[in-house]
Amino acid sequence: MATLVDGVRVVFFGAAAVLTWQMMGKLGSYKMTIIDLPMNIVYGVVLGGFAAMCLRSIWVLKVHWQRGYSVLERPESDMTDR
Repeated sequence: MATLVDGVRVVFFGAAAVLTWQMMGKLGSYKMTIIDLPMNIVYGVVLGGFAAMCLRSIWVLKVHWQRGYSVLERPESDMTDR
């Protein structure tokens, strides 16, 4: 079950990054209401966050797979346990 949770987390963040990228393409050069800057600046930061979280989720999945257990199965463990 813990591996399923790790996999769903990777898929969720990957899908969120892809959807944000697609939305940025559709927005084009729309401007913000208050500040005269493109909305893609905001969504670019969001995309960077989703991409970083997806990469971290992949790393966590790899560590959990190599150890054979996750912090969900052994709450006393942490990421430095090998």
